[in-house]
Amino acid sequence: MWALLLICTVLNTWLGMILPVLEVFIGIAHVLGFFAVLIPIIYLGPRADARSVFIQTYNLDGWRDVTLATLVGLKGTVAVFLGTDGVVHMAEEVANSSVVVPHAMLFAIAINGILGFAMLIAFLFTAGDFTAILKSQATFPFMHILENSTKSKGASIVLSSMVAIMQACAGLGGISSGSRMLWAFSRERALPGWRWIHKSLLQV
Repeated sequence: MWALLLICTVLNTWLGMILPVLEVFIGIAHVLGFFAVLIPIIYLGPRADARSVFIQTYNLDGWRDVTLATLVGLKGTVAVFLGTDGVVHMAEEVANSSVVVPHAMLFAIAINGILGFAMLIAFLFTAGDFTAILKSQATFPFMHILENSTKSKGASIVLSSMVAIMQACAGLGGISSGSRMLWAFSRERALPGWRWIHKSLLQV
C-alpha cells in the first residue's frame, strides 16, 4: 500500500506531465478488463435460473427483515459513487471546464453504471451455491465465484489481479484529486500550515 501511494505521489508531482496519457491507458484497460472477466464467467460458469436471481431473496446474516438487509448491503454500492466529484477538483487544469467537467462526470456514471450492472447480473447468474461462497476461504467472495466459474485457481488469480490493478489505478485518481484539493485550500489559506504546503507545491 505504501509503495502504491509513493508511486501515485511521484506520478502526480514530478511525472505529472504524463498523467493525462496514463489516465487514457487506464480507461482503456478498465474497459478491456471488464470483458476479460465477463466473457469467461458467462461462458464457463454455472447457470442459475431467472427466478433465483430476480425474485428469490436471501437474509443470511440474521437481520430483522430483507429490506434492512438490502439497505445494509447497498452501503458498499453507494461507496462507488463517492469519487464522482473528484474531477471537479481538477477543473482548473481542464480547458472549457464548465462543459467538459459535467460531461465527464455524467459519462463516467453512465458508462460505469452500465458496466457495473452487467457485471452484477453476470455474477448473480454464475455465482453458484451461496452457502459454498460464504464458507469459502477466499479473501473476497468474487474470488471464489471466479474460481468456481473457470475451474482454475490460476485463472481466478489472474482475473482477481486485474481487479486489484484497477483498484490501484483508482488510487492514482484519488491522489490526483486530493492533491489538487490540498493545493486549492492552501492557496485560500484554509489549512493549518498553508504557507509550507503552498511553498512546497510551488517548488514541485
